[in-house]
Amino acid sequence: MKRRLEQKLILRGSCDFEEPAEYGELLAEVFSALNARRQRRYEQELEHLSALPAFRFADYELLTVRVRSTSTIEERQVVYSVPPSLIGRQVAVLLHHDRLVVYLGRDWVCQLPRAYGDSGEKRAWCIDLEHLIDGLRAKPRALLHCRYQRHLFPDQRWWDFWQHLLAGGDHDGAARLYTKRSGVGRRPLVEALYVAVRVASFELVLAFLQKAHQRKALSLSLLQQRFRVPPRRSALPDPVIPQHLLASYDHLLSGSPLAGGGSGLATPAQTAETRALSQPLAAALPAS
Repeated sequence: MKRRLEQKLILRGSCDFEEPAEYGELLAEVFSALNARRQRRYEQELEHLSALPAFRFADYELLTVRVRSTSTIEERQVVYSVPPSLIGRQVAVLLHHDRLVVYLGRDWVCQLPRAYGDSGEKRAWCIDLEHLIDGLRAKPRALLHCRYQRHLFPDQRWWDFWQHLLAGGDHDGAARLYTKRSGVGRRPLVEALYVAVRVASFELVLAFLQKAHQRKALSLSLLQQRFRVPPRRSALPDPVIPQHLLASYDHLLSGSPLAGGGSGLATPAQTAETRALSQPLAAALPAS
């Protein structure tokens, strides 16, 4: 089998494959040719084989890991991104030869393609931008200093466009895609990635960025108008907690009922008066 596979690769002219599935098709072709002469004997053997067991053989390794604050886990020196809802949680990972299956308790969460680092590398990365885009949008400058920055971009064209922006010298401006004429504040390049993940597609957004950059009209306001980005949710207002009367605690010491409805809300004048005291004044204790 190894000899036939080597000959196939020589005839193909290259050992490089775009996807694992492409290599799998080549293997299937080699196996099919090897087994063709044994097909009749295989059919005869099938008549005497027993049924398969009810449960599949456990062809995986069971691991338990805790999800980091960066929404990642690390296994076999490979860092994988996971959904941000798992941050801080302990998850079970079924480590197959070609994939990782993540469970939270008994609930299936996600499936990740298994990655292998190149020889000589201390660490490899398998990053899904959809897992990290919301957190990255909240802290856009992290893009400039991210260790796996290259893996945040979907393909080589996006990476080349990013490098072209950095070549201008203004790294911070490249990350923010900010122009003073945009009038929308310092919104990051991450917003463009967010639009591609949540609103439109990578192809449409990249085409828009390239054309706008050629016209020297690249701005986040134009991007938001083009793809009708929904406004970001504003922060919730601080809750207003009314101050109660500090004198309402006096009945606990004297044993007398509340006078004048001590559980009611304090008036502004009463609140100002009680705040001026370091401690509430309790009634005199009854004589023993």
